[in-house]
Amino acid sequence: KICRSQKIIMVASDSSDSSATTDNNQQLDDDIDDEFFFLLHLCDTQRYSFRRQLHLAARRRRDRRIPRIALQDPHSSAWVRLFTSNSDQALITFVGLDYRCFNYLNTKFKPLYDRYSPYSSTGRIRLRRVVNGVPVLRRPLSMDSRGCLGLVCSFTRTRGSL
Repeated sequence: KICRSQKIIMVASDSSDSSATTDNNQQLDDDIDDEFFFLLHLCDTQRYSFRRQLHLAARRRRDRRIPRIALQDPHSSAWVRLFTSNSDQALITFVGLDYRCFNYLNTKFKPLYDRYSPYSSTGRIRLRRVVNGVPVLRRPLSMDSRGCLGLVCSFTRTRGSL
């Protein structure tokens, strides 16, 4: 089997006619595309068959979700401790805002946060039902708007923009 670099050299050195070179280069591009799609298909089918061969316990260990039991209660998190400390220095270091700016942002963010719910049968964020201007809470949220805003601000401060 000839490797790609040798094919390219052979195509360039053997052909003196420009139309033959173009045809050979087109054939080489088609071969590379075919190899790529074959390898992509092979990787996809191997991954699928590997997962299907695992027992239920092994599938659970390899699941990419964090179980609820492993998560900390948001009301006793490090964020709550930091926010209730009333230290501007700590809040600026963590989210990049002082208390005045953070509370101003939270007044703008809270209506949006209260209008949507992450709980749905499809797993998508959806609008909450509103009765007399008040959102109906079927399932209580585990985090308030300050916690959500603090999480987003700290993520963008440490990892970059969303």
